[in-house]
Amino acid sequence: MTITLKIKFADDTRRLTLEQVPNYQDLVELISKLYALPTTFSIKYIDEDEDQVTIGSNLELSEAIRVSSGNGPNSLLKLFITGAATSQSVNNNSSSPNSLPDLLKAFYPPSATNDIPDLVNMFQHMGLSTAVPATNDPEQLRLHLKTLFQQFLNSPLIITLLPHLSTILPQMTAFLNEEKVKTETKEPGVVHEGVVCDACNQGIQGIRYKCSQCWNYDLCESCERKGVHDKTHILMKIQMPIHHPQHSFGRGCPYNRNRNHVRPKQKHLSRYISDVTIPDGSSFPSNTPFVKIWRMRNEGSEPWPIGTSLEHVGGDSISPSTQVLLPTTVDAGAEVDIAVDMTTPLSPGRYVSFWKLADSEGNRFGQRVWVDIYVDSKPVESKHENSMENSVQNSVFEESQEKLLVENSVENAMEDSMESAATTTTTSTTSVEDAPMVEDNVKKLVDMGFPDEDMNRKLLIFFHNDMVKTVQRLLN
Repeated sequence: MTITLKIKFADDTRRLTLEQVPNYQDLVELISKLYALPTTFSIKYIDEDEDQVTIGSNLELSEAIRVSSGNGPNSLLKLFITGAATSQSVNNNSSSPNSLPDLLKAFYPPSATNDIPDLVNMFQHMGLSTAVPATNDPEQLRLHLKTLFQQFLNSPLIITLLPHLSTILPQMTAFLNEEKVKTETKEPGVVHEGVVCDACNQGIQGIRYKCSQCWNYDLCESCERKGVHDKTHILMKIQMPIHHPQHSFGRGCPYNRNRNHVRPKQKHLSRYISDVTIPDGSSFPSNTPFVKIWRMRNEGSEPWPIGTSLEHVGGDSISPSTQVLLPTTVDAGAEVDIAVDMTTPLSPGRYVSFWKLADSEGNRFGQRVWVDIYVDSKPVESKHENSMENSVQNSVFEESQEKLLVENSVENAMEDSMESAATTTTTSTTSVEDAPMVEDNVKKLVDMGFPDEDMNRKLLIFFHNDMVKTVQRLLN
């Protein structure tokens, strides 16, 4: 039966084919000749369970051949050589130390090997021989090292220094011990007053570690080194305590708010009443000016001071101004309409702008109000798209016709009211009483941006002094 052997030792792999299956002893001699190894090595192969199995007899060799061949006529047996040393390494291990550093390494503890070069230099400067005897006997090498140290202690220099060393030795020992204590003893850290370690339930002194994911969880330095907390959590390192002289929180954590804290009562208050114009969800074409009016009430006990204004505090900026001053003070309990000129943006979409009252010193108060509009994506359709001049003339004509219609309706309404005044004296009396209010509202409309006083007056009379309907009519 022919068998192929693939033998690997270290980084060297050999392959050969044998006409007959060797026995275990022949295989050992063959491998020893191939790699020039002593017979003290192990032969292993990989079985069907991917385990390395040692071959140590003819029976185990036969089993290895059976596993590798798979019951076929030709088989490839892979062998791995372990536990063997080359002849060169054997000779090196059997050689004796040829220098004083090698000899010192053989007897010195591993922690002191860094001092060997200084010790050898000291021996050489003192004229002591650093030659090492050519022997492998550990006792003779140890005796040589002992003799070397005796020569060192018996040298004239050491004998001269010994009396002085005995005098200063206690002082040097105390000094060295003091320095050692200083290096080993850490300065006590600052105390984090009121903060308790959640692992050992002791106060924290030194560095405080606070978990960024767990609520109110702190660790001292000792417990943090032990790894008692979740390794995936990030711990904040706090070296200096955060002082809160007037407050104490739970277990002393300064990151928690004082739940008993009461906010000071605001001096001025305001409440939103209604949208006089432009209700939420109103739709406009792009780049269209409009006036937003809010009705608000003074909910405080004091009048709003001079200089109170409505400020833009967030959201979309759709007004050319960020602050609108109130013309007069507003008494407690009184209502006021506040108007802001705005212009729709060029891009279509939803736009929300937030506003809030503020006093002359910039202190904001009261409820926040907002305007919520939509800008259409489609442009405004024109009846005459081919000619801009025709479009302008058409719009002017429509406005004049609409204005004439309103004037006619107002005149008819005034004639009807005059006819009714001829028969009913109470009606005329009421109209006279309402005249000052109409004039006041005419001035308000002018302040809002409607300069035509005659049109404002006629519309107010037509709508019975109703500001909401009048403004809506002016806008439309």
